Amino acid sequence: MPLMTIPKPREIIKNWFFWLIVITVTAIILRSLPAWTNAAWGCDFGIYYGLTNSLVDNQELFNP
Repeated sequence: MPLMTIPKPREIIKNWFFWLIVITVTAIILRSLPAWTNAAWGCDFGIYYGLTNSLVDNQELFNP
């Protein structure tokens, strides 16, 4: 049974699959940053921020 050899860093960098993984992980991180930074508000930060501002200004839960 042949042993697997560890590829050299130069071979890894030239591999298209490596770059696919790097780009995918980077895209997932960038896409999920708003969810991490605004965990209490969710991804629709502008909508909930406006609703909260109107609640604070009018002191009414349901605005006319």
